Amino acid sequence: MMKTFCVIGNSRRDNGLDEVLSIDVNDICYDAFFCLICFLYSDFKINLGDIPESAILDTVYAARKYTVPQLETLCVKLLGDLSPSRAISLLEQAQKFGSTELLDRCFEIIDNRTDEALSSDSFLLLKKQTIQMVLERSELTPSDELIVYRATLAWAEAECNRQCIAETDSNKRKVLGDVFNEIRFPTMTIEEFGEVANGNILTDNEIGILFRYLSSTVRSTLKLPFVTTERRCSGRSKLVVKRFMMLSKNTWKKQRNSIWFIVNREILVSALGIYGIISNEKNPEGAEWETTVEIELSCSQSNNIMKEEAQVIAHGTYGDPRVIPLRFKRPVRVLPYIPYKASVAFQEEVETYAGGNGAEDVRLPVGISGTSTEQISGSASPAPVADSASVHFAFHNDDPFGIRRGMTRGPAVFANAIGGFYNRPASRAPPLISEGCLYEGQLPEIYFSISNAIKKEVKDN
Repeated sequence: MMKTFCVIGNSRRDNGLDEVLSIDVNDICYDAFFCLICFLYSDFKINLGDIPESAILDTVYAARKYTVPQLETLCVKLLGDLSPSRAISLLEQAQKFGSTELLDRCFEIIDNRTDEALSSDSFLLLKKQTIQMVLERSELTPSDELIVYRATLAWAEAECNRQCIAETDSNKRKVLGDVFNEIRFPTMTIEEFGEVANGNILTDNEIGILFRYLSSTVRSTLKLPFVTTERRCSGRSKLVVKRFMMLSKNTWKKQRNSIWFIVNREILVSALGIYGIISNEKNPEGAEWETTVEIELSCSQSNNIMKEEAQVIAHGTYGDPRVIPLRFKRPVRVLPYIPYKASVAFQEEVETYAGGNGAEDVRLPVGISGTSTEQISGSASPAPVADSASVHFAFHNDDPFGIRRGMTRGPAVFANAIGGFYNRPASRAPPLISEGCLYEGQLPEIYFSISNAIKKEVKDN
């Protein structure tokens, strides 16, 4: 190795001859090896622009081979914010080069943006063992297990084509082998599993066992060949509270948007939703956009401030108003009857769609599986629903414990009779029913899950 460095440094052979010693390094390209030498001889300093984009992965390999972790870290940083498709495509190269840091970075992207990663064309090109490595991860956050099921079948079809065999259901099961068992059918709802059962990929016996499992309250006696544990709480969780009933005729230009809310039971908030960006002459409909958004969930109670924040790269297409979930690094615990503020802040000026006809109070009836049926919304008190069978959100413009419209600090109540707020006695609990909230704007959805204890309570009732 040292002789190689001496050659690059134009040193001569030890015998004093002018002939330069040549050593072939066949497994590293010239650009990557040159970057390695420059890095070492510059006292571990190099400009990021000196590493060609086409040679980054080879430079990672060179850094691994010659044990230069500082250069490996620099290259992984240079890759920046990988797209889900790019993260998928780099998985096998990260394994080949033995770069744990790059592999972890790829999985971080795949775990946080599972839907996009599994639906990418790059996923179809992976080797079978890599597919299994991805699907066996409990850290994945798909919208639902149907996303995993559809992506797996799409890969199986592509593999049948590569092997020049017919795309029959039996051939798909054959090329998948044990990978098929990584699909977590037992975590699906009955409705989701209905799509699977209508196909022919499962045997009649498997369909029967899974239907029994999904519809039974006593599952311990049923033995399944599939994983029964749920994946990590997803960015687009099965529970979603929607603040707006429709899109507003107006657009929205505020860079920072906030809303306060109170819930009636403990939940785990996994993501906040934003509307997409409108199209214009400069940005035609269908063109892709990307922007950085800061999301935050905070509360201030008994002088203890809790704050969870994350910086997220949001993607979409101009002219698409659909809600985009922005995920926290980990689910955020929200306690009952305490005001919390959800905020999103765009780092650049954008003009987005806005929601209209906002709801002040929303109740989501919760099923046994922890999923919700259609939410009940209204500006007045909603129809009665048993607390044990619902999650109740009350939205507020401001902190229910804080300052209201120039008044002195302290709790406040909105009274229709006077059209404003008055101070609530400090001894009174904060309101669960909303006291006024924005009726149009951003932050249309909050994604959350409930604990197993709540699911058990619902089931027992």
